[in-house]
Amino acid sequence: MKKVCILTILVVAAFTVLTACKGGSNNNTTVTPTGAPTSYYHRCGGEIKLGEYKGIKATQKKTVISEADIDNEIKGLLETQANYEKDPTRDGTLVKEGDALNIDYAGKIAGVAFEGGTAKDYFLVIGSNKFIAGFESSLIGKKVGETVDINVTFPSSYPNNPNLAGAAAVFTVSINYVGKKVDGITDEYVLRYFSQIAKNVTELREYARKELQANADDKAEATAKNSIIDQAIANAQYGSIDQADVDYFYDLSLASIRSYAQMYGQSEETIFNSIYGSAYGTYTEFKEQAKLHAEASVKQYMLLQAVAEAENITLTDEEFKKAVEGYMEMNNVSDYNQFLTSYGEDYLSYLALCDKTLKFIYDSAVITVE
Repeated sequence: MKKVCILTILVVAAFTVLTACKGGSNNNTTVTPTGAPTSYYHRCGGEIKLGEYKGIKATQKKTVISEADIDNEIKGLLETQANYEKDPTRDGTLVKEGDALNIDYAGKIAGVAFEGGTAKDYFLVIGSNKFIAGFESSLIGKKVGETVDINVTFPSSYPNNPNLAGAAAVFTVSINYVGKKVDGITDEYVLRYFSQIAKNVTELREYARKELQANADDKAEATAKNSIIDQAIANAQYGSIDQADVDYFYDLSLASIRSYAQMYGQSEETIFNSIYGSAYGTYTEFKEQAKLHAEASVKQYMLLQAVAEAENITLTDEEFKKAVEGYMEMNNVSDYNQFLTSYGEDYLSYLALCDKTLKFIYDSAVITVE
């Protein structure tokens, strides 16, 4: 019944996008791993002469999380979910727009309760539009402290639960009290929203510190690794790059924007602005960056293919299976055979080989933490 809202101290999302160059032929030429290359390796994306790619030096920055960092994270958390305590002066008064109500509710369709339609001790700000149309407005004018039945109808298109689309429902709502915002967080707040990870403010702050540190370390590691692969690409010479492969990655970057534009009958720029705002500049600037990213992606795959050939890197059956299971987990897929059918064993083998080659380059690098 509610719109999706996930409250958390920190969200680190990792997605494996199963995309790569489309393939091509291996001309079986010889590649000199270091020094002046004597020939080209060509399979996908064009022609490349490898330069130095082993023993590349990189620096990984060490970040120390401060109390101020944790305070900022808590501040952001409170902007997402405010801390409320009961306002006794509002008992018996009428609900109005902007009130933060603490409610219990239970919904039924044709007299039968449905999944997701029941909650207790829930804070709902009237006018926030977190609930379906008619729910919040029906509570305006009701008395704080009473229990009421309200009639609503789910939208005809309801992606959160298509089974409820267009259904008429009756919600029994207990208006427990009106909340007023409290500065900062309290132990009660932690128990209300974060009991699964902390029992009090001290534990929540420690959790936040650990998560922020882990995130900072992951970001620093990723930056160092990006530097390594960037150097390996810069050390190589690219005789040609397949424009079709560049176009493929460029189109992939704009696919969701174009899809929504077509779905809603709006311009790509309008959709871009509604999704990203000014986070990535103008839509024109975004597309220019997408072009650069597309070319960099093709160059990276070309590099990995050439290194795999030069170093005779191959996959065992066990390594392939483990890699595929990792892709499945990251993409929230459970059926192994169906996954193989969807993407193709050859394609997944290619991706897994690229990943193994990338690890080879990273493992050979010299990373200094400072």
